[in-house]
Amino acid sequence: MLIVPKVTTFITRHGASGREILVFRHPQAGVQLPAGTVEDSETFEAAALREAYEETGISGLRIVAFLGALEKTFADAQERRVIAASALFDTPHGSATSVVLDRGIIVAVQHIRDGYAFVTHRADLDPYFPFPGVSGWMPAECVLPHRTLRHLYHLQSTSPLPDTWEHFAEGQYMFAFYWVGVTEHPGLVDGQQVWWDYVIDQLR
Repeated sequence: MLIVPKVTTFITRHGASGREILVFRHPQAGVQLPAGTVEDSETFEAAALREAYEETGISGLRIVAFLGALEKTFADAQERRVIAASALFDTPHGSATSVVLDRGIIVAVQHIRDGYAFVTHRADLDPYFPFPGVSGWMPAECVLPHRTLRHLYHLQSTSPLPDTWEHFAEGQYMFAFYWVGVTEHPGLVDGQQVWWDYVIDQLR
């Protein structure tokens, strides 16, 4: 089965009430941790630093510790994550619509024909997507069964960071950053709370 390498970063600082972890509010996808996919020929460590910089705008981050690894399989046709961004098409090999499914969007694969998969967005599992429940065709290679291998890292900045800030990321979104205490509940989007629960004892 295809393995998709991923990283998640827990950027910490010592606040007035103890250790705090950086989270951000995505305008369309809720509260999240900086995370992403390892690129070709990139190490997990390099990907963690790159993703953290790209999503937060913070330079001078360093890896403090490797916190562990988590695996998840996406083989069920009714819960498949997009592994390569693509526009939806009206028919196999037909015209592209204006809807693009980015990497990580959750879909149900209804059937496959001529190298294309007919997919329906899973609004119940991915409520922040701006086109909930949309359907269409996309290259089948974009929704192959796969297993994610996610490495989690503890990062810190080499210089003081503000309490809040905004950063324009992914070429289209303004992310709003703030700190959450390690004893608080961050209200992360579905799928990310398990990352928090897995490492939080190491960060207290």
